[in-house]
Amino acid sequence: MGDKLGCYALAYACQTGAGIAKDEARAYELYKNSCELGLAKGCNEAGFMSERGMGVNADVKAAVTSTKKSVQDGARDWLRKR
Repeated sequence: MGDKLGCYALAYACQTGAGIAKDEARAYELYKNSCELGLAKGCNEAGFMSERGMGVNADVKAAVTSTKKSVQDGARDWLRKR
């Protein structure tokens, strides 16, 4: 999937079971994909899930990496709006 907002929306649905079967592993992969496409909140969610072992084995290092990318992408988006 190449649409970062679409990936994020589907990830949320998978994580919460909103309208589809709940699947945290799929949600994690979709959040990670939206992160790789440059969506800061996707990075944040992937980091959150990685830290807590939701849908993926808990991995603090991966969580920190995702969270850092979230901050970097969020700052870049904010600067672009200025």
